Amino acid sequence: MSEPLGIDGLAARFYEAALEPDRWKEGLEALVAFAGVRGASFSFADLARPANAMMQTVGQPAEAVEAYHRHYQQLDPLLKLGPRLLAVEWISDWEVLGPEYGKSDYYNEFMRPFDNHAVLVSAVWREGTDAALVALQRSHSQGAFPRRPGDQLAALIPHLRRAARLHFSVAHLRAAADIASEALHRVGVPLLVVEANGRVVIANAAAQHLCGASKLLRVRHHQLVAVYQDAVLQQAIRDAAAPGRTRPAWLRLGSTAGEDALLLVVAPLAATSPYNASWQRPLVVIMASRNGSSGRQVDAVLAGLFGLTAAEARVASSVAHGLSPAEIAERYGVAVQTVRKQLKAIYSKMGVRRQSELSSLLARLNTILPPS
Repeated sequence: MSEPLGIDGLAARFYEAALEPDRWKEGLEALVAFAGVRGASFSFADLARPANAMMQTVGQPAEAVEAYHRHYQQLDPLLKLGPRLLAVEWISDWEVLGPEYGKSDYYNEFMRPFDNHAVLVSAVWREGTDAALVALQRSHSQGAFPRRPGDQLAALIPHLRRAARLHFSVAHLRAAADIASEALHRVGVPLLVVEANGRVVIANAAAQHLCGASKLLRVRHHQLVAVYQDAVLQQAIRDAAAPGRTRPAWLRLGSTAGEDALLLVVAPLAATSPYNASWQRPLVVIMASRNGSSGRQVDAVLAGLFGLTAAEARVASSVAHGLSPAEIAERYGVAVQTVRKQLKAIYSKMGVRRQSELSSLLARLNTILPPS
């Protein structure tokens, strides 16, 4: 059996566990050896949703852990101490509960049958509804914990507190990343995020399907590649990643026999995004659709890129194809004044002042929309 770790080595185990959740067992096993106890646990809870509490434990049989979560957690007298847990570094169950503790249902129905005699607990973290508890368990043969558990365990508390705080910070980041990833995969338009060198950072499900089926656009060794016009695509990506770039470029990848051209919007990531911090590489967002896709798909790209409503995107598409406000009104059965009002909103959102500038902007971006 290896020698128990010192404070620094033990703290390092818990910091590593906060970053890699599957390593909590290593930290707890080291804590058991360090404290000379039967078992140990680290519990993380969202106080607004107690049912979501997570407990990492060593030294306890699986049936004890299951029984605790199923029934005895709600009877745990230490958890009922509430704010008192935050007032001191460690709390001993026998010290604060007294002799009556040994007569309680909790002790006789749960503690004693699983050879747990005493618990030492510390509330190492509480912020908002996030809370973390660490507990040490002694067997009947080891007896109760002393009133003062010793300087070594007291010195460990700041490290456990930092590890718990790090755990919640990382957990919230992981949750946010998972939500963002799930949301992207539910977007029907193929969407990729790439670095300036074309390396793919994110590709949603639609983009993965497109790159797997298309003869024009592929991902090879994590790099986005245009099969026939790669130099054009890579230049568009580099341009979008250039400092100060705010407007998107539109690109048409030529078709092959039996396959429609691909229409790409290559846009810099919003300047306000934290991912565009100066110490990180600039990123580029690419949205794709087929030239033969329905107008609604292309309108969805315009709407997503410039924040246009569905009706405004339809009007912008029509202007790109050379239709006048009167022609647009006739085509869609609306008043000319309605179209003019929509155009005014489009000008504001796309940063232009008149219809000629809108047409010019779309032309400079290669007018990728399908022909009317």
